[in-house]
Amino acid sequence: MLNFILFYFKEELESMNFDSTRWEVLNNQKRQINSKASNLNEKCQSFYSKFPQLNLEYKNPEPNFDRKRVKGLVSNLFRLKDPKFSTALEVCAGGKLYNLVVDTDKTGKLILQNGDLKRKTTIIPMNQIRAFVIPENVVRTAKNLVGQDQVLSFDLLLSEN
Repeated sequence: MLNFILFYFKEELESMNFDSTRWEVLNNQKRQINSKASNLNEKCQSFYSKFPQLNLEYKNPEPNFDRKRVKGLVSNLFRLKDPKFSTALEVCAGGKLYNLVVDTDKTGKLILQNGDLKRKTTIIPMNQIRAFVIPENVVRTAKNLVGQDQVLSFDLLLSEN
């Protein structure tokens, strides 16, 4: 009976064009990829343990909560055009880089009340943001007074995410 079962499975494998060598190669590739993924995961965990302010952990404050309503930390919502501007941005923005941006004040309230945040977090609801733009003539005057290189504006610093 066992011989019949083995013969049957062998026939099935052959009908599927099974190649044991190819299977072994693919299996080795899978192991290598899993190993790389594990190493990358460890590196991420190590990074976040060194910079806990970048690690945002919260639970869904209500059933079927749409996590897209939480936009993320300010520092993760843009990219610098040039890393040489990072110190200037850190000095100007300071701890506000670690504030949490959400879509509305209602979402912010839900996260604060039921999100089980692991650390104290300032929440910025997008529907409450009021823009302040420095007038172009002020920027121009500043550049004339101290030089073009000494006046940084956010259009020099930031690129789209």
